[in-house]
Amino acid sequence: MPLSEAQKKAQKKYNDSHKDHRRYLSYRNTMRTFLRNYATDADLEEVKELLTERHQINRIMDNLDAVRALISEPNFTVKTKATVSIWRRPADMMKNKQENEHLTNAQIQQWFDTHNGATFNPETPIVEIHFNHHVHLYDALHAYDIVEWLVNSAK
Repeated sequence: MPLSEAQKKAQKKYNDSHKDHRRYLSYRNTMRTFLRNYATDADLEEVKELLTERHQINRIMDNLDAVRALISEPNFTVKTKATVSIWRRPADMMKNKQENEHLTNAQIQQWFDTHNGATFNPETPIVEIHFNHHVHLYDALHAYDIVEWLVNSAK
């Protein structure tokens, strides 16, 4: 029996809303099939490295979500006397400083050197905290602890 227009519309809406989940299941199944049937020891070592990297990315994203939740609380800036900025990469922060504070490249390099910028992975998000007239930079894995301390010490 042919589908009515309403059924076709409902089916299309369902398919569109579940497209990402179907893609996820397809990738997951492909990975499992490959690992079970074809993976060599070298492939498995690479997968271990990828898993470790993905675990770290997940922890970073969880920490950044927690930082965003803390800094979005009402009166966060008033209570803690701090402002917090999250930067996707250290280079994004430097570009923003250059554009908004009209700094030269030499001034930016000097600023970055004095704030331990060399200790950050260039592809990992960083959190910039302005507190007590000082700028503090933290990697995404440690920023939540610092921001939570600011919130708790302000109580």
